[in-house]
Amino acid sequence: MSSKTPNLARYYGHKLPPITPGDFQFYLTLLRGGRPPLDITGMAPTLEWQDEGTSLGGNVGIQHPDGAYIWVARGHRIRCDTDWQGKRYNLWTMRCEAPQDTTETFSTSVTLVDEMDALRRDKLVWHFLRTSKRRNGWTADEITRAVAKRLGMKVGKLLKGKLRQHFSLTGSGIEAITKAWQAENHAHGVRYVMRMVNGHFEVVEYQRNPLLYVLKDQITHALTSDTGQTYPVTVVRGYGYVGDGHARKQLHYVAQHKATVQQLGYVPAQKHFGRVQSQADLEARTKRALAADLLAYKTATVTHPGIPFIRRGEGIQLDLPTQGFSGKDSFVYCATVNNSVAGGEYNTEMTVSTLDPFASPQAQQELYEETAVLGSIEQPVVVTSE
Repeated sequence: MSSKTPNLARYYGHKLPPITPGDFQFYLTLLRGGRPPLDITGMAPTLEWQDEGTSLGGNVGIQHPDGAYIWVARGHRIRCDTDWQGKRYNLWTMRCEAPQDTTETFSTSVTLVDEMDALRRDKLVWHFLRTSKRRNGWTADEITRAVAKRLGMKVGKLLKGKLRQHFSLTGSGIEAITKAWQAENHAHGVRYVMRMVNGHFEVVEYQRNPLLYVLKDQITHALTSDTGQTYPVTVVRGYGYVGDGHARKQLHYVAQHKATVQQLGYVPAQKHFGRVQSQADLEARTKRALAADLLAYKTATVTHPGIPFIRRGEGIQLDLPTQGFSGKDSFVYCATVNNSVAGGEYNTEMTVSTLDPFASPQAQQELYEETAVLGSIEQPVVVTSE
C-alpha cells in the first residue's frame, strides 16, 4: 500500500445522486429462528447504532401494541434496512442481548451487538510458536484459521498474510486474531476489516465508499481540537548496526528539519533501533521517528442530519474554515460514527480526524513526513452531497 497522498479523484470521482440528510425511513425486522420474520418498524420509536473500533453495537426501543406483547429474547436478531434511489439497502443485522422490560410503559429496551460479540467473551491461552513445520512462525491468516478451528467457527474470505510472527497471549480468540492482523498492518500496511457474513468469519481488505460526502451548511454542532506532543522532539539521532561478530558495523544518522528547529528550538533525542538492514533502512527509521514525534493532527466531533451510509474509516470533506478545516485540512476520516433516531429526528454524530484509522502507524508517519513537514498535500477533487 502506498503511503503517499491519495489520489482523491480516483476514490471519489463519481457523481452522488440527490440525497437529503436526515430524511430516511428505516425498516426493522425481528428474526426469531424458526418463526416467520416480524416487521417491528412501527413499534420502534427509538433506534441507535454505533460504529466504533472493530465492533458494531446499538439499541432499539420497542413499544408493544395495546393488548399484545412482542416476544424478544437474547439471541434473536434484528435487521435494519433503508430505501435510497428506489432500492432497498441492508444497513446491518445484529443480535439481541437480554431485553429489559418496563411494565409501566409497556415497552422493551433491547441492546444490540454484532455477530462477533460472542467471540470476544472467551478467555483462553493461545500459543503461536515456532515449530519444525513453521520455523519462521505463523502468518495472520494461519493464526485466524487455527483460532477458528479451535472455536468451531466457520471461515469465509481471508486475506493472505505475509509477515511471519510468533506470540502467546491469554484472551479471546478475537484478541489473538486482532493481534496477528495488527502486526501485518504495521509491517506491510494492510488495511483490513473483520466481519461475520452469513455465519462465516472473514478478514477482507477495507475498501472505502466511492462517494465523498461534503459536510458544511447542515452541521448542527461541531467541537474541534488539535492533537500532538506538547514538547515535541525536533532532532533525532538514530543508531543501529549491520552484520554479526567481526563483521558487525555500527551505524548512525541524524534527522532534523531546519524550519521546525527554528520554530520550536533544538530538542534532541536518541533512538536505538538494534539490527537494521542497511544505512538507508536506518535513515528511514530515524526520519519516521522524528515524524512520529512531530505528528500533529486535527480532530472534531460533528453532529449532522443523519446519513446512514457513512461508516468508520470513510473519508469526508468537512467544510469548517473558521475552525481550521479548509483546503488541505478539510479532508478527514471518520474514527467513530453514532446514529440515533428519536422523536421523528435522525442525526449522525461523527468523530473525525486528519489521520486515517485504517492506515498502519508507519504509513501515518510517512504521510505526515511527506506532506506536513516536507511538502504540501494536493487540493482534493470532490463532489458534494447537496
